[in-house]
Amino acid sequence: AIKLVKENDDIRDEIKNSLYEILIDEYQDTSDLQEDFINLISDDNVFMVGDIKQSIYLFRNANPFLFTEKLEKYSKGEEGKRIDLTSNFRSRDEVLRDVDRIFKHLMTKEHGDVDYQDNHSLKAGNKNYDTLGKLDKDSHMDLIGYYSDKEKKKTDDEIEAFYIAQDILRRKGNDLVYDSKLGSLRPSTFKDYCILIDRSTKFESLKKILEFYSIPTIIYSDTVVEKEDIVYVLNALIRLVLYSNKDSLSKKEAQEYYHLFYVVAKSFLFEYDDNYVAKIMIKVRDENKYYTKPYEYLDGKRSYFDSIFETSYKLAKLVNKASFTYIYDEILKEFNLYKHLPKIGNVKDQLTIIERIRSFIDFASLVGDDYFTISDKITGIKDGTDFKYTADQNEDIEAVKIMTIHKSKGLEFTYCYFPYLNKRFNFDDFTKIKIGYLEESGMYCKRKTDKANVVFEVGYREAKRKQISEKIRLLYVALTRTKEKITIINNINPDKAPPAEFEFTDSLSSFGDFLNAIPNLKYDIQDVDVNKDYLSHSYKEYKYKLKKRKYNDISYFKEEIQEKRASKKVIKVLAEKEKQDIEYGNMLHAIMESVDFHNLESIESKEILNVIQDPKNIFFNDLNNSKFYQELEFIYQKEQEKVHGIIDLLIERDDIIYIVDYKASDIDNKGYDKQLKVYYDYVRSRSSKKIECYLLSLIQNRFRKVEVN
Repeated sequence: AIKLVKENDDIRDEIKNSLYEILIDEYQDTSDLQEDFINLISDDNVFMVGDIKQSIYLFRNANPFLFTEKLEKYSKGEEGKRIDLTSNFRSRDEVLRDVDRIFKHLMTKEHGDVDYQDNHSLKAGNKNYDTLGKLDKDSHMDLIGYYSDKEKKKTDDEIEAFYIAQDILRRKGNDLVYDSKLGSLRPSTFKDYCILIDRSTKFESLKKILEFYSIPTIIYSDTVVEKEDIVYVLNALIRLVLYSNKDSLSKKEAQEYYHLFYVVAKSFLFEYDDNYVAKIMIKVRDENKYYTKPYEYLDGKRSYFDSIFETSYKLAKLVNKASFTYIYDEILKEFNLYKHLPKIGNVKDQLTIIERIRSFIDFASLVGDDYFTISDKITGIKDGTDFKYTADQNEDIEAVKIMTIHKSKGLEFTYCYFPYLNKRFNFDDFTKIKIGYLEESGMYCKRKTDKANVVFEVGYREAKRKQISEKIRLLYVALTRTKEKITIINNINPDKAPPAEFEFTDSLSSFGDFLNAIPNLKYDIQDVDVNKDYLSHSYKEYKYKLKKRKYNDISYFKEEIQEKRASKKVIKVLAEKEKQDIEYGNMLHAIMESVDFHNLESIESKEILNVIQDPKNIFFNDLNNSKFYQELEFIYQKEQEKVHGIIDLLIERDDIIYIVDYKASDIDNKGYDKQLKVYYDYVRSRSSKKIECYLLSLIQNRFRKVEVN
């Protein structure tokens, strides 16, 4: 673009003359290339908005000095005008004062590239906190300290995660928060809590501990599964099963089917010899070289040419009768995938990929994608990209949020926890630097023969200083996401006295070091209980075994389960269901699984409450005279085969039974009708009452009646 407008005056002038004003947001993250382009097409008509304290994209070539340079000139009335916006409408005054306490020491011109005490302190602008949202207690930050366990029975990570879980349970429902939509205070709920971390490596272990306490948790991150061998093999297995369910295949589908067989046959799962595979491929072609079925009949019985085909056809029977997630788990089990993982190494990474694909299948199934579409998306077959999805940042999802600090920029949360602050910054790249460029001093390099190189050391130190400065700004971004309460959890060295005054040294190489160097920060030392039972919910390397589902072939219509679920029990069931069947993408579905229809006051989700109380949803019209069977799992014999299924909701009244199947939005897909026919047949085998079947969209709050007779 720069080359185009530089070398073509007519194009540059046309663009320049067509723009009345150019507005650049987040100007502190502008790169030199972007600045050059703007200079070429602007005509003294650029309006820039930014905050140098929030420049955190050095790794994307952002140049914060473009901002500071203009800031200094505009402050003197040179070339432009500076407008200071010093009011913060997000946070309570106590939060802003806590931020001041930290950054008046940390953020200087030398470290942070801005003098915080030079008019960078923010004023509380949201006056509702002083009136409609006034609290009886202050909202200053909690500084939680702890000592590392010398006996190493519990790790620092465990201590911090368990403290957060226990603190959330102490606060939830007891602490009041200001709700701008209501214009008043209300008890806090899980969605008010967010945990911000510098890096994503701790997400899963933290989530596991929170869910151990039955705290619903959702991770917000870009999930990328690169095209590793295991992804191709898994997708090949999935598509083999899906194609095996088809009565006939087109020529193109048959070609893909046997290509998939080849991928699986040569993979780490089977490692077939080329000659053997070639013999199989000859068997499945007729005289015209068209592909035929992968079996033949011997003595009236079907005989498959290979166990891969036999297992695929066996699993294909589940396609119209079970969820995609269940089919996926059966594929992993029937093909003994976990047993073979050590062959390809990095078992832990491979397990992570397997779990991420399962999470995506859950998410995509809820959205309403058909099985082949989901399979296409797993490896980006259709669009040529890697499988990647980002969780929607829906503030109304009733769950504790976990995300990176970079991901949180531009967002806000009522309560923010900041753990794992003692993880060292990654300066490995600096040790590898051999050459670089600094605007202040020019090129610097280090030859192999150099034992000492002053020019290189100057450049090296300046590059590292810039990285440290960005880390300070990153901490600022993190803390200023908070609306009402900051909670910092930090490891304390019992043998080191608190500093009398702040001193910046090269030894400060973590956020925890930054905070421990600040004078007069008094920590509340906690001795946190850690329950190692949470580990029983995890898998360990290739020894991990799938939890077997329990099927009970019983009549569900003899009596209704009488247990009433209070609010906490509802959340407990939700979290347990998450651990087994769903991840964060289908929270609405999960809430419906544990709703107490006879106690609507226990329902905290407004969306679910609206669905249940909507008069047009006729199956919910008479709650008091209805019996509810949620997540009704069944298995029964139909002719020569066992049929398995899980009915989302069965409602029984004196004269009628309603079968309700939840979907996120797509209820018009006729493919779901077959699924409901299976449910209908099972219920009909147990009851002579009138039966009606419905698909219910939880997001759109609409239903479709399915005729199955």
